[in-house]
Amino acid sequence: MHNHYTIKNQLITFMHTRHCILIFFTILLSFASPAQETANYTDFFKQHEYPKSMLYMKLGYEHTQINGSMVNTEMIGIYSPTRWVDVYSGFSVSSRNLYQVGARGDFKWWVGKTRNLSLRNQYSYSAYANENLQNLNISLMLVYDQEYLYAAFGGYTQFFTNFFIQEGAERAYIWEPGLAYDFQTRIFKKSHIWNLGVQITNIRHFLVERSYSPNVILYGNYRIGGDDEDHLNVILEAGIQPSGVFHIVVNYYSFFFNVGVTCRI
Repeated sequence: MHNHYTIKNQLITFMHTRHCILIFFTILLSFASPAQETANYTDFFKQHEYPKSMLYMKLGYEHTQINGSMVNTEMIGIYSPTRWVDVYSGFSVSSRNLYQVGARGDFKWWVGKTRNLSLRNQYSYSAYANENLQNLNISLMLVYDQEYLYAAFGGYTQFFTNFFIQEGAERAYIWEPGLAYDFQTRIFKKSHIWNLGVQITNIRHFLVERSYSPNVILYGNYRIGGDDEDHLNVILEAGIQPSGVFHIVVNYYSFFFNVGVTCRI
C-alpha cells in the first residue's frame, strides 16, 4: 500500500510539474512567437490602409556646357492594391524634345515590420525627336528595402533604332545589356518629418545609364503636416549624370536640380 501511494504521489507531482513547465513556456513563447509577430505586422499594416494611390510630380532643370539648359517635367502614379505590390506608371517631357513613358512593378516579401525583399521589374520607352532615335529599356532587379537603406541590383537590356530611315537604307538596331543598380541611404527613417540622403544609381524612372556611368544624387524631403507617409511630401534633388545621347560629348557630366511633391490621392 505504501508503494502504491508513493507512486501515486509521484505521478501527481510529475503532472503538476509538467503543467507548470508547459504554462511557463506558453507564456514565454507568447512574447516572441510567430503568432505574436504576425499580430504585430497586422496591427502595423492596419495603419496603412490598402488599396492606396499616390501621385508624384516633378519639375527639373539640367545644364551642360555644350548642350545648354533643359527643363523637364515628370508625373508618376503609384498604386498599391495590397502591401505586397506597388505599380508605377507615368511620363516625362523635356524642352529638348525628349518624350518618355514608363511602367514598373515591385513585388514584395515582408521579412519584418519595415523590411522587405522584392523584385523590381521596370520598362521605359524614350523618343529622342531631335536625334531621330528611339529606345526601349527593360530591367529586373532584386531589392532589399528598410528604413535607412535601399539596395537594388540586377540587369537591364536596351534596344535602340531610328524613327525614320532613308529610302533604300536598312534599319539599324543596337542591343546593349548591362548591370543595373540603385543604392540609397538616409539619416532618418522614411516616415520622419524631414530627411537627407544620398543615391548612387544607373537606373531611374525613365532612364537607364551604362553601369560605369552612375548618377550621384543628394536629396532631401519635408513632410507637410507631420511624420506620416501619406502627408504631402516636398522633395529636392541635386546631382550629376552623364550628358548627351550615348554620352559622346566633350563635357561628360551634366548638373541637374529637381523639385517635386508626392501626395495621396
